[in-house]
Order: sequence, then C-alpha cells, then structure tokens
Amino acid sequence: MNKGKSDLNYYISQLKEAGYLKKNTKNAQLLKQAYWNPKLDD
Repeated sequence: MNKGKSDLNYYISQLKEAGYLKKNTKNAQLLKQAYWNPKLDD
C-alpha cells in the first residue's frame, strides 16, 4: 500500500472517531471510492 492510501485510511479512522463519519463506515470501501491513482488510468 502506498503512502497516500495509508494516510487516507488513517484520516478516515480519525473522522469516524470525531463523529464526522458514521461508526459503521467501511474504511476499505470508502478508500476505494475516494482514492484516485493516476497511474492506474494509463
């Protein structure tokens, strides 16, 4: 897993703890929707 993706996963967890995201939010699913890797578009 690259640095950007792991950072985003960390922030998703922090947002859940702070109450900005629902506790039942699935990190992996949200990461898949939110993370864009331009290298994969080639």
